[in-house]
Order: sequence, then C-alpha cells, then structure tokens
Amino acid sequence: MRSELMMLAALPVADLRAQTDDLARQIREIDMRIQRTN
Repeated sequence: MRSELMMLAALPVADLRAQTDDLARQIREIDMRIQRTN
C-alpha cells in the first residue's frame, strides 16, 4: 500500500487536473448538444 502511495505522489498532479478539467468540459459540451437535440 505504501509503495502505491509513493507512485501516486510522483504523478504530475497539475497535469492530471488540467486533463480532467478538459475532459469534463468536453463531456458538458456533448451533454448540452444531446439536450438540444431531444
């Protein structure tokens, strides 16, 4: 367990956060398009 935590700490958190923000934005945009067509 401890070694897994060390691996997680080594990840570039800021980069991952930016990627997830971008994905969330894309999902929202797609969702809006779906809502409009319904």
